[in-house]
Amino acid sequence: LTSLLAYCMNILMSLMMLSMIFVMITMSAASAERIVEVLNEESDITNPADPVMTVADGSIEFDHVSFSYRQDAGEPVLKDINLQIRSGESVGIIGGTGSGKSTLVNLIPRFYDASKGEVLVDQVNVKRYSFHQLRDRMGIVPQRAVLFHGSIAENLRWGDPDATEAELFKAVRTAQAWDVITSKENGLDELVLQGGKNLSGGQRQRLTIARALVREPEILILDDSASALDFATDAKLRRAIRRATEDMTVFIVSQRVSTIKDADQILVLEDGCLVGRGTHMQLLETCRAYREIVRSQEDADGAQGAGKPGDGNELKDSAAQQAGKPRDGNVSKASTSQGAGKPGGGNVPKGSISQDAGKRGGVSGRSGEGNRAGQKKESRRRRRHRHG
Repeated sequence: LTSLLAYCMNILMSLMMLSMIFVMITMSAASAERIVEVLNEESDITNPADPVMTVADGSIEFDHVSFSYRQDAGEPVLKDINLQIRSGESVGIIGGTGSGKSTLVNLIPRFYDASKGEVLVDQVNVKRYSFHQLRDRMGIVPQRAVLFHGSIAENLRWGDPDATEAELFKAVRTAQAWDVITSKENGLDELVLQGGKNLSGGQRQRLTIARALVREPEILILDDSASALDFATDAKLRRAIRRATEDMTVFIVSQRVSTIKDADQILVLEDGCLVGRGTHMQLLETCRAYREIVRSQEDADGAQGAGKPGDGNELKDSAAQQAGKPRDGNVSKASTSQGAGKPGGGNVPKGSISQDAGKRGGVSGRSGEGNRAGQKKESRRRRRHRHG
Protein backbone atom coordinates (compact mmCIF):
# COMPACT_ATOMS: atom_id res chain seq x y z
CA LEU A 1 0.00 0.00 0.00
CA THR A 2 2.81 2.41 0.87
CA SER A 3 4.56 1.73 -2.45
CA LEU A 4 1.32 2.30 -4.36
CA LEU A 5 0.76 5.67 -2.68
CA ALA A 6 4.35 6.71 -3.43
CA TYR A 7 3.96 5.82 -7.13
CA CYS A 8 0.69 7.76 -7.27
CA MET A 9 2.36 10.82 -5.74
CA ASN A 10 5.18 10.67 -8.30
CA ILE A 11 2.69 10.47 -11.17
CA LEU A 12 0.67 13.36 -9.70
CA MET A 13 3.78 15.57 -9.33
CA SER A 14 4.78 14.86 -12.92
CA LEU A 15 1.32 15.84 -14.17
CA MET A 16 1.48 19.11 -12.16
CA MET A 17 4.89 19.95 -13.62
CA LEU A 18 3.56 19.24 -17.11
CA SER A 19 0.67 21.66 -16.57
CA MET A 20 3.11 24.34 -15.38
CA ILE A 21 5.20 23.80 -18.51
CA PHE A 22 2.15 24.46 -20.68
CA VAL A 23 1.45 27.70 -18.77
CA MET A 24 5.08 28.84 -19.18
CA ILE A 25 5.02 28.04 -22.91
CA THR A 26 1.92 30.23 -23.32
CA MET A 27 3.53 33.11 -21.39
CA SER A 28 6.79 32.79 -23.34
CA ALA A 29 4.98 32.87 -26.67
CA ALA A 30 3.17 36.09 -25.68
CA SER A 31 6.44 37.67 -24.50
CA ALA A 32 8.29 36.69 -27.66
CA GLU A 33 5.51 38.17 -29.78
CA ARG A 34 5.81 41.48 -27.89
CA ILE A 35 9.62 41.52 -28.26
CA VAL A 36 9.31 41.00 -32.02
CA GLU A 37 6.84 43.90 -32.19
CA VAL A 38 9.31 46.20 -30.38
CA LEU A 39 12.22 45.12 -32.62
CA ASN A 40 10.17 45.67 -35.76
CA GLU A 41 8.88 49.06 -34.63
CA GLU A 42 10.06 51.82 -36.94
CA SER A 43 11.09 55.13 -35.40
CA ASP A 44 9.28 58.27 -36.48
CA ILE A 45 12.62 60.08 -36.27
CA THR A 46 14.71 59.18 -39.29
CA ASN A 47 17.73 60.53 -41.12
CA PRO A 48 16.88 62.69 -44.14
CA ALA A 49 17.75 61.45 -47.62
CA ASP A 50 20.31 64.22 -48.14
CA PRO A 51 21.48 65.25 -44.64
CA VAL A 52 23.48 68.34 -43.70
CA MET A 53 26.83 67.11 -42.38
CA THR A 54 28.33 70.18 -40.66
CA VAL A 55 27.35 72.28 -37.64
CA ALA A 56 29.29 75.53 -37.91
CA ASP A 57 28.23 77.20 -34.65
CA GLY A 58 25.96 76.80 -31.63
CA SER A 59 23.24 79.32 -32.45
CA ILE A 60 19.75 77.96 -31.74
CA GLU A 61 16.25 79.14 -32.56
CA PHE A 62 12.82 77.87 -31.49
CA ASP A 63 10.23 79.07 -34.00
CA HIS A 64 6.66 78.69 -32.62
CA VAL A 65 7.48 75.25 -31.21
CA SER A 66 4.81 73.11 -29.58
CA PHE A 67 5.28 69.51 -28.51
CA SER A 68 3.18 66.55 -27.31
CA TYR A 69 4.47 63.10 -26.48
CA ARG A 70 1.43 61.55 -28.15
CA GLN A 71 -0.46 62.76 -31.19
CA ASP A 72 -3.81 62.20 -29.51
CA ALA A 73 -2.76 64.03 -26.31
CA GLY A 74 -5.08 66.88 -25.42
CA GLU A 75 -2.78 69.43 -23.78
CA PRO A 76 0.70 69.89 -25.31
CA VAL A 77 3.75 69.71 -23.04
CA LEU A 78 5.30 72.78 -24.69
CA LYS A 79 3.18 75.59 -26.12
CA ASP A 80 4.29 78.06 -28.80
CA ILE A 81 7.91 78.55 -27.70
CA ASN A 82 9.71 81.39 -29.46
CA LEU A 83 13.33 82.27 -28.67
CA GLN A 84 16.70 82.94 -30.29
CA ILE A 85 20.04 82.08 -28.70
CA ARG A 86 23.33 83.33 -30.09
CA SER A 87 26.37 81.11 -30.31
CA GLY A 88 28.49 81.28 -27.14
CA GLU A 89 25.64 82.38 -24.85
CA SER A 90 24.86 80.72 -21.54
CA VAL A 91 21.17 80.03 -20.99
CA GLY A 92 19.59 79.13 -17.67
CA ILE A 93 16.25 77.31 -17.61
CA ILE A 94 14.14 77.25 -14.46
CA GLY A 95 10.58 76.37 -13.55
CA GLY A 96 8.46 74.09 -11.45
CA THR A 97 8.38 70.30 -11.67
CA GLY A 98 6.73 69.21 -14.92
CA SER A 99 6.98 72.63 -16.54
CA GLY A 100 8.82 71.22 -19.60
CA LYS A 101 12.46 72.15 -18.91
CA SER A 102 14.00 68.80 -19.88
CA THR A 103 11.61 68.39 -22.80
CA LEU A 104 12.72 71.74 -24.22
CA VAL A 105 16.43 70.84 -24.28
CA ASN A 106 15.70 67.32 -25.56
CA LEU A 107 14.33 68.82 -28.77
CA ILE A 108 17.76 70.27 -29.62
CA PRO A 109 19.60 66.93 -30.17
CA ARG A 110 16.39 65.63 -31.76
CA PHE A 111 15.52 63.03 -29.19
CA TYR A 112 12.00 64.09 -30.12
CA ASP A 113 10.59 66.03 -33.06
CA ALA A 114 8.51 69.13 -32.46
CA SER A 115 4.80 68.62 -33.06
CA LYS A 116 4.51 72.15 -34.46
CA GLY A 117 7.09 74.74 -35.45
CA GLU A 118 10.81 74.34 -36.06
CA VAL A 119 13.96 73.90 -33.99
CA LEU A 120 16.97 75.35 -35.81
CA VAL A 121 20.66 74.85 -35.04
CA ASP A 122 23.03 77.10 -36.99
CA GLN A 123 19.93 78.36 -38.85
CA VAL A 124 19.21 74.84 -40.15
CA ASN A 125 16.22 72.73 -39.09
CA VAL A 126 17.44 69.85 -36.92
CA LYS A 127 15.40 67.46 -39.10
CA ARG A 128 17.81 68.13 -41.94
CA TYR A 129 20.92 67.05 -39.99
CA SER A 130 22.42 63.59 -39.78
CA PHE A 131 21.85 62.11 -36.33
CA HIS A 132 25.53 61.37 -35.89
CA GLN A 133 26.70 64.80 -37.02
CA LEU A 134 24.18 66.73 -34.94
CA ARG A 135 24.73 64.82 -31.70
CA ASP A 136 28.48 64.62 -32.21
CA ARG A 137 28.63 68.41 -31.77
CA MET A 138 26.73 68.30 -28.49
CA GLY A 139 27.70 67.39 -24.96
CA ILE A 140 24.73 66.21 -22.90
CA VAL A 141 24.74 65.55 -19.15
CA PRO A 142 21.39 64.00 -18.10
CA GLN A 143 19.71 64.27 -14.71
CA ARG A 144 20.81 60.76 -13.78
CA ALA A 145 24.59 60.42 -13.92
CA VAL A 146 25.48 57.25 -15.86
CA LEU A 147 28.89 55.61 -15.54
CA PHE A 148 30.01 52.24 -16.91
CA HIS A 149 32.15 49.44 -15.56
CA GLY A 150 35.77 50.27 -16.33
CA SER A 151 38.44 52.79 -15.39
CA ILE A 152 37.77 56.50 -14.93
CA ALA A 153 39.78 57.20 -18.10
CA GLU A 154 37.67 54.74 -20.11
CA ASN A 155 34.49 56.43 -18.90
CA LEU A 156 35.81 59.87 -19.83
CA ARG A 157 36.84 58.68 -23.30
CA TRP A 158 33.23 57.89 -24.09
CA GLY A 159 33.13 61.61 -24.83
CA ASP A 160 36.11 61.39 -27.19
CA PRO A 161 37.86 58.04 -27.81
CA ASP A 162 40.97 59.84 -29.09
CA ALA A 163 41.36 62.23 -26.13
CA THR A 164 44.86 62.50 -24.68
CA GLU A 165 45.62 62.30 -20.98
CA ALA A 166 46.25 66.06 -20.92
CA GLU A 167 42.78 66.68 -22.37
CA LEU A 168 41.26 64.37 -19.77
CA PHE A 169 42.99 66.26 -16.97
CA LYS A 170 41.81 69.59 -18.38
CA ALA A 171 38.19 68.43 -18.45
CA VAL A 172 38.48 66.96 -14.95
CA ARG A 173 39.80 70.24 -13.53
CA THR A 174 37.03 72.24 -15.20
CA ALA A 175 34.40 69.84 -13.81
CA GLN A 176 35.87 70.23 -10.29
CA ALA A 177 36.59 66.49 -10.24
CA TRP A 178 40.33 66.78 -9.65
CA ASP A 179 39.95 65.74 -6.01
CA VAL A 180 38.09 62.61 -7.18
CA ILE A 181 41.15 61.59 -9.23
CA THR A 182 43.79 62.49 -6.64
CA SER A 183 41.91 60.75 -3.83
CA LYS A 184 42.09 57.43 -5.70
CA GLU A 185 45.17 55.25 -5.46
CA ASN A 186 45.29 54.57 -9.22
CA GLY A 187 44.18 58.02 -10.42
CA LEU A 188 42.59 57.84 -13.88
CA ASP A 189 43.08 54.06 -13.89
CA GLU A 190 40.87 53.61 -10.82
CA LEU A 191 38.13 51.05 -11.44
CA VAL A 192 34.53 52.30 -11.56
CA LEU A 193 31.79 49.78 -10.82
CA GLN A 194 28.71 49.51 -13.04
CA GLY A 195 26.61 52.63 -12.49
CA GLY A 196 29.39 54.23 -10.41
CA LYS A 197 28.26 52.42 -7.27
CA ASN A 198 31.65 52.97 -5.60
CA LEU A 199 31.37 56.76 -6.03
CA SER A 200 29.17 59.33 -4.32
CA GLY A 201 26.39 61.14 -6.17
CA GLY A 202 28.42 64.34 -6.45
CA GLN A 203 31.47 62.48 -7.75
CA ARG A 204 29.39 60.74 -10.42
CA GLN A 205 27.88 64.02 -11.56
CA ARG A 206 31.26 65.75 -11.82
CA LEU A 207 32.74 62.88 -13.84
CA THR A 208 29.80 62.88 -16.26
CA ILE A 209 30.26 66.64 -16.73
CA ALA A 210 33.97 66.04 -17.39
CA ARG A 211 33.05 63.37 -19.96
CA ALA A 212 30.85 65.88 -21.82
CA LEU A 213 33.61 68.53 -21.73
CA VAL A 214 36.16 66.11 -23.20
CA ARG A 215 34.14 66.20 -26.42
CA GLU A 216 34.62 70.01 -26.69
CA PRO A 217 31.15 70.41 -28.21
CA GLU A 218 29.51 73.41 -29.83
CA ILE A 219 26.49 73.02 -27.52
CA LEU A 220 26.64 71.84 -23.90
CA ILE A 221 23.43 70.79 -22.14
CA LEU A 222 23.52 70.36 -18.35
CA ASP A 223 20.12 68.98 -17.35
CA ASP A 224 19.99 69.49 -13.56
CA SER A 225 23.39 67.81 -13.44
CA ALA A 226 24.72 69.55 -10.30
CA SER A 227 21.84 68.76 -7.94
CA ALA A 228 24.06 66.58 -5.70
CA LEU A 229 26.78 69.23 -5.33
CA ASP A 230 27.10 71.56 -2.37
CA PHE A 231 26.72 75.30 -3.01
CA ALA A 232 30.47 76.04 -2.84
CA THR A 233 31.40 73.34 -5.38
CA ASP A 234 28.46 74.33 -7.58
CA ALA A 235 29.70 77.96 -7.64
CA LYS A 236 33.26 76.87 -8.51
CA LEU A 237 31.90 74.61 -11.27
CA ARG A 238 29.86 77.42 -12.83
CA ARG A 239 32.83 79.80 -12.83
CA ALA A 240 35.14 77.16 -14.35
CA ILE A 241 32.62 76.22 -17.07
CA ARG A 242 32.09 79.88 -17.92
CA ARG A 243 35.85 80.38 -18.38
CA ALA A 244 36.34 77.17 -20.37
CA THR A 245 33.29 77.51 -22.64
CA GLU A 246 33.45 81.10 -23.90
CA ASP A 247 32.73 79.98 -27.49
CA MET A 248 30.29 77.25 -26.45
CA THR A 249 26.51 77.59 -26.15
CA VAL A 250 25.61 76.30 -22.68
CA PHE A 251 22.17 75.31 -21.40
CA ILE A 252 21.85 74.93 -17.62
CA VAL A 253 18.61 73.38 -16.39
CA SER A 254 18.30 73.73 -12.63
CA GLN A 255 15.91 74.15 -9.71
CA ARG A 256 18.39 76.46 -7.93
CA VAL A 257 18.28 80.18 -8.67
CA SER A 258 21.92 80.46 -7.57
CA THR A 259 22.96 78.05 -10.33
CA ILE A 260 21.44 80.03 -13.21
CA LYS A 261 21.42 83.63 -11.98
CA ASP A 262 24.68 84.54 -13.79
CA ALA A 263 23.55 83.20 -17.19
CA ASP A 264 23.39 85.58 -20.16
CA GLN A 265 19.67 84.94 -20.32
CA ILE A 266 17.24 82.96 -18.17
CA LEU A 267 14.13 81.18 -19.44
CA VAL A 268 11.23 80.74 -17.02
CA LEU A 269 8.79 77.94 -17.88
CA GLU A 270 5.37 77.44 -16.33
CA ASP A 271 2.98 74.71 -17.50
CA GLY A 272 4.83 74.42 -20.81
CA CYS A 273 4.71 78.15 -21.56
CA LEU A 274 7.64 80.54 -21.70
CA VAL A 275 6.48 83.14 -19.16
CA GLY A 276 9.76 85.00 -18.67
CA ARG A 277 13.02 85.67 -20.47
CA GLY A 278 15.90 87.95 -19.54
CA THR A 279 18.68 88.42 -17.01
CA HIS A 280 18.29 87.81 -13.30
CA MET A 281 17.68 91.48 -12.49
CA GLN A 282 15.29 91.98 -15.42
CA LEU A 283 13.18 88.98 -14.41
CA LEU A 284 12.96 90.17 -10.80
CA GLU A 285 11.23 93.27 -12.13
CA THR A 286 9.09 91.78 -14.89
CA CYS A 287 8.31 88.10 -14.13
CA ARG A 288 5.96 87.15 -11.29
CA ALA A 289 6.75 83.41 -11.53
CA TYR A 290 10.50 84.07 -11.24
CA ARG A 291 10.01 86.36 -8.23
CA GLU A 292 8.00 83.64 -6.49
CA ILE A 293 10.75 81.06 -7.12
CA VAL A 294 13.43 83.44 -5.78
CA ARG A 295 11.33 84.36 -2.74
CA SER A 296 10.55 80.74 -1.89
CA GLN A 297 14.23 79.77 -2.00
CA GLU A 298 15.25 82.80 0.05
CA ASP A 299 12.62 81.91 2.66
CA ALA A 300 13.87 78.32 2.76
CA ASP A 301 17.48 79.49 3.20
CA GLY A 302 16.39 81.90 5.94
CA ALA A 303 14.53 79.14 7.78
CA GLN A 304 17.58 76.86 7.66
CA GLY A 305 19.84 79.63 8.97
CA ALA A 306 17.52 80.63 11.83
CA GLY A 307 18.94 80.40 15.33
CA LYS A 308 22.62 80.73 14.40
CA PRO A 309 24.46 83.21 16.72
CA GLY A 310 25.51 86.39 15.02
CA ASP A 311 23.51 85.89 11.84
CA GLY A 312 20.53 88.04 12.85
CA ASN A 313 18.17 85.07 12.76
CA GLU A 314 18.03 84.11 16.45
CA LEU A 315 15.00 82.20 17.60
CA LYS A 316 12.22 84.11 19.31
CA ASP A 317 12.61 82.26 22.59
CA SER A 318 16.32 83.11 22.70
CA ALA A 319 15.47 86.77 22.19
CA ALA A 320 12.96 86.58 25.00
CA GLN A 321 15.52 85.00 27.33
CA GLN A 322 18.05 87.71 26.59
CA ALA A 323 15.63 90.64 27.00
CA GLY A 324 16.96 93.19 29.48
CA LYS A 325 20.61 92.03 29.24
CA PRO A 326 22.37 94.90 27.41
CA ARG A 327 25.89 93.71 28.10
CA ASP A 328 25.87 90.04 27.29
CA GLY A 329 23.26 88.89 24.78
CA ASN A 330 24.74 85.37 24.61
CA VAL A 331 24.25 84.37 28.25
CA SER A 332 22.88 80.84 28.35
CA LYS A 333 19.96 79.70 30.44
CA ALA A 334 22.27 77.93 32.86
CA SER A 335 24.43 81.01 33.40
CA THR A 336 21.34 83.18 33.81
CA SER A 337 19.90 80.93 36.48
CA GLN A 338 23.23 80.70 38.33
CA GLY A 339 23.80 84.42 38.22
CA ALA A 340 20.24 85.50 39.14
CA GLY A 341 20.23 88.02 41.98
CA LYS A 342 24.06 88.29 42.13
CA PRO A 343 25.13 91.65 40.69
CA GLY A 344 28.57 91.33 39.23
CA GLY A 345 28.59 87.63 39.99
CA GLY A 346 26.73 86.11 37.06
CA ASN A 347 29.72 83.89 36.26
CA VAL A 348 30.36 82.47 39.77
CA PRO A 349 30.83 78.71 39.41
CA LYS A 350 28.61 76.28 41.25
CA GLY A 351 31.59 74.80 43.08
CA SER A 352 32.37 78.12 44.75
CA ILE A 353 28.77 78.44 45.92
CA SER A 354 28.86 74.92 47.34
CA GLN A 355 32.14 75.64 49.15
CA ASP A 356 30.72 78.83 50.66
CA ALA A 357 27.64 76.93 51.83
CA GLY A 358 29.88 74.28 53.38
CA LYS A 359 31.90 76.91 55.26
CA ARG A 360 28.76 78.50 56.65
CA GLY A 361 27.55 75.06 57.73
CA GLY A 362 30.86 74.39 59.47
CA VAL A 363 30.69 77.67 61.46
CA SER A 364 27.15 76.88 62.57
CA GLY A 365 28.24 73.42 63.71
CA ARG A 366 31.09 74.76 65.86
CA SER A 367 28.79 77.34 67.51
CA GLY A 368 26.36 74.56 68.50
CA GLU A 369 29.16 72.46 70.08
CA GLY A 370 30.29 75.48 72.20
CA ASN A 371 26.75 76.01 73.57
CA ARG A 372 26.44 72.36 74.65
CA ALA A 373 29.81 72.46 76.50
CA GLY A 374 28.69 75.60 78.41
CA GLN A 375 25.45 73.92 79.46
CA LYS A 376 27.35 70.92 80.91
CA LYS A 377 29.64 73.18 82.97
CA GLU A 378 26.63 75.06 84.38
CA SER A 379 24.97 71.75 85.39
CA ARG A 380 28.10 70.54 87.24
CA ARG A 381 28.41 73.88 89.06
CA ARG A 382 24.78 73.69 90.26
CA ARG A 383 25.24 70.07 91.55
CA ARG A 384 28.35 71.04 93.52
CA HIS A 385 26.46 73.99 95.02
CA ARG A 386 23.62 71.73 96.23
CA HIS A 387 25.95 69.15 97.76
CA GLY A 388 27.96 71.90 99.45
